[in-house]
Amino acid sequence: MANIIEPFHNITITSICHLDLDAQWFRELLARNNAAPRSSSPFDRSLQAVEDISRVYRGEIPQVADDYSFPLVLREALGTVYLIEAIKRTLPETEKALAGRWHIFRGPDICLTRDAPQSEERNSTWETIVGVKCAHFASDMAFTTNPDIRCLFSKIVWGIECKILYTYDQDNQIERIVEGGKQIEDSEVEFGIVAINATNLINHDRFFGPMPGHPGSYLNFPDPQNPMEMLRSLLDRIVKGVDGPKIVRRLTMDKEGEQRIKTRAVMFFAQTVASIRKAPTILSMVDWYNFRPLTVGEEDFLSSFKHACQ
Repeated sequence: MANIIEPFHNITITSICHLDLDAQWFRELLARNNAAPRSSSPFDRSLQAVEDISRVYRGEIPQVADDYSFPLVLREALGTVYLIEAIKRTLPETEKALAGRWHIFRGPDICLTRDAPQSEERNSTWETIVGVKCAHFASDMAFTTNPDIRCLFSKIVWGIECKILYTYDQDNQIERIVEGGKQIEDSEVEFGIVAINATNLINHDRFFGPMPGHPGSYLNFPDPQNPMEMLRSLLDRIVKGVDGPKIVRRLTMDKEGEQRIKTRAVMFFAQTVASIRKAPTILSMVDWYNFRPLTVGEEDFLSSFKHACQ
């Protein structure tokens, strides 16, 4: 394991008052692409959460939920903004690539910072986030069937297979990772990575929750390093849980003993929300699981991907 990074996006009280502008911009974008969310659908409610949170912090409406539900609403709102901003920052360059994906925003529950059952739309949302992040540093980014994403970096065709972990069962997690590695190996790309979203496995209550005996008060961190250390520790525990000869063997060799050489690393990603110095903050953490030696060019790809996630 190496290259743990610790970006955090501090959404100040001033900026959170205007997050509804992001929701409005995204609604208009979806309408132009004939993908307006159905009224009262799960994703429509996620956008509504963004709009409500902004109004709460502007003092226009009271808190939109009780003390125990408000952290869920805030996490849903900031996770939705993260998705919107990821798309917004690469348009219009990624507009062609996104053309076949707008349908996922028409209503399903696709907010990845809150718990929900596994679905094709949630998986597609994670692919979308990873794809637009790749567009920051690579060219010719495209969403494909196998692997999920292809892009060109330093004249090498890279593939990315995206997986979301929905269970704490480590054998199941290993199967998901190995499945991604096989898909890369069977594709026409030269090299690839498996991008794992482990947000479902994070105990979010440890980062933002009500203070017992203090109505209307929530856990607050005076130092951003404290929640980042917590998130790093939790993600590191997930990575260590799958590490070992079993997964290394299966990622580097098939049942017949033939070498698997295309999958170069596995990226683990997790997010949560915390209050830092009384400012709602979305925290993002990446941990690279490196199981084989890498060339300088391969390390450049991983490094570029790391910076895109910040």
